[in-house]
Amino acid sequence: MLTYVIAAEDEFEETALNLLDIHDAQRVNPVFTDDTCVSGTRGETGCFRAHKNVWEMCAAQADDRCLVLERDWTIGDQDPAHVASELQSLPTGDDYYLVGNCGHGLCTHAYVIAKKHAAELSGVDECAHNMPVDAFMNKMCRDGSAACGVYEKETMPGCFGYGLIQQNRTDMIGMHDENNEMRERRDNMLLLL
Repeated sequence: MLTYVIAAEDEFEETALNLLDIHDAQRVNPVFTDDTCVSGTRGETGCFRAHKNVWEMCAAQADDRCLVLERDWTIGDQDPAHVASELQSLPTGDDYYLVGNCGHGLCTHAYVIAKKHAAELSGVDECAHNMPVDAFMNKMCRDGSAACGVYEKETMPGCFGYGLIQQNRTDMIGMHDENNEMRERRDNMLLLL
């Protein structure tokens, strides 16, 4: 299963991927935009577009499904060999399988997407839907337009969310943290560059 990681070049952690026996991961650039058509924010709009870029790449490759990770993914204190084994034995019948989530089927920091589903989604107009990518995917699961699954696991120390792969909250600020203004300041600084 080909793996895509949405991360800036300096945030791409190849060593951690190798521990999971993932040696062919492809880094996908985050999308920075002035558009605010998704939830009225540049961040949500760029996030949706970065995932669309991954879906296009996934649809064009040979494997039947792809693992998608965002830059803040972590396996926490789990044994890498166990996680690698679990990733290889994930169910294969779902269009969209959350390997990690933030509860209620939200967050897109770790999921497997079927190639055929990625092809269908690559042409979606994010501005017409005006909802974050995780809410969009969750809606498709709830309304039955996608077959979905979720890996169940409690939150690990230093992490956020649930599942086999969670969000790193030891080294990174996330969407759900109290320090969201730090992200906004970073986004504003990038616009000045």
